[in-house]
Amino acid sequence: MTGLPVVHLDRYFWQPGWRPTPLDVWQEKVRQLVDEPAWIMDGNYRPTLHLRLPVSDKILLLDYLRRVYLRRLLGRYLAANLLGAVRPDIAPGCEEQWWRLPEHLLHGWGWTQRARPDILYQLETLLTREQRQERLIWLKSPDETNQFLRYLKGDWGERPFP
Repeated sequence: MTGLPVVHLDRYFWQPGWRPTPLDVWQEKVRQLVDEPAWIMDGNYRPTLHLRLPVSDKILLLDYLRRVYLRRLLGRYLAANLLGAVRPDIAPGCEEQWWRLPEHLLHGWGWTQRARPDILYQLETLLTREQRQERLIWLKSPDETNQFLRYLKGDWGERPFP
């Protein structure tokens, strides 16, 4: 929609068989990715937020309710395992197989308690108040995200996106 290249961090972090990239190698890869002149990056990967947040023009925080995340996760698994759908944003050799679902559900269930506070802390410590006001777009529901996307398309109707 914007014409900018999209970088799905999952494609770079995961190695075949869902093996993670070692942290030092991962951070170097992210340094290379953020050195590109323009991009949209998808993924939280908290150990690299310190590399990405300070150089980001805009930061979209999708802060949905747990039930939204879990419903979408289940839908993704159903699509992958019943319909053969392959995520375009995941690394080759990392198919979503049923045996991984419990692990992903536990991760999603605990995200609010584990990852969310750390992300908010990093936003507060890595960016000034003014930078947060200028850059952070905090989307708390799929409806807000859809409203933001309509805004990007120039189709926001009577009420522009704040």
